[in-house]
Amino acid sequence: MGNEINGLVENGQWCKDWELVKGKVWELFKARFNTIFGDNNAQLVGAYSTEEVKSDVWSCDNVKSLGQRKINF
Repeated sequence: MGNEINGLVENGQWCKDWELVKGKVWELFKARFNTIFGDNNAQLVGAYSTEEVKSDVWSCDNVKSLGQRKINF
């Protein structure tokens, strides 16, 4: 078993209808992740120096993964 969604809870009932699941997952990601414009986009696609990358990576703590979470719709 890997990173897969076998179904979801819709209105208190377990649902395995793939089209409904796909639609709900799309809605979730669309609501949580905004489109990036202008200067923010330029910063993301711009070149970074080795020192900037190294500094950011070295400043991270030990947490490698958020783990599994249960998402209800």
